[in-house]
Amino acid sequence: MVEVPFRSLLYEKVVAEIKNAGLELFELSGIEPNPRVSSVNAGADIGKKEGIDVLLAVGGGSEMDCGGVISNPDGRSYENHHQICASCNGKAR
Repeated sequence: MVEVPFRSLLYEKVVAEIKNAGLELFELSGIEPNPRVSSVNAGADIGKKEGIDVLLAVGGGSEMDCGGVISNPDGRSYENHHQICASCNGKAR
């Protein structure tokens, strides 16, 4: 995992709540702006390997985009996701 120099208070609160609930946490940190296919694939690999039931993206738009594609059940590729978003003029994701 890549360590990020700044962690938001929201992120710290979310992690604390997950741990307080006794749940196991798998983190994919270091999501870059305009996430790369490699980041999406890394997250999908973690999900498959660990049998993850729930994906929670915490952060800004890039984290939300990456999490949305990772959790996409119909298997569309990341590149296809961007083509779909572009066709919506950014109004729907």
